[in-house]
Amino acid sequence: MRGADLRRGSQLDPDRTVYAEAAGKDCQWRMAVRGTRKWMVQLRGPLRVVLETRLYDLAADPDELEPLAWTEGEAPAEALLELVRTDPDPSGVPERHRKGIRIGSPKVSPDADEEARQALEDLGYVDE
Repeated sequence: MRGADLRRGSQLDPDRTVYAEAAGKDCQWRMAVRGTRKWMVQLRGPLRVVLETRLYDLAADPDELEPLAWTEGEAPAEALLELVRTDPDPSGVPERHRKGIRIGSPKVSPDADEEARQALEDLGYVDE
């Protein structure tokens, strides 16, 4: 999105909603930005429990210090909540993938020397 600044909502088509997410250890944030308004929801767990909602006017508050009251019925807010309800991602990293996804192809280049391979094995990235 060349030229678009999602922190300030500048250079965005006012009719386009941009979605983003960020996951942490205990929760996930999902966001919708349209124009200079940004809606955010904080989620936890596989049941997608909404812990918090926030709304910011990025033109007036670009540092997102003063959240506004979340208003029901605004299209981006409703679309974000619908995404939360219907998205197959259960909010965060599933337990079975917390240590990585087992893949069939090699995780280490065949050209890696033994020292590099041993270091990766010691970190748990390589199985014998």
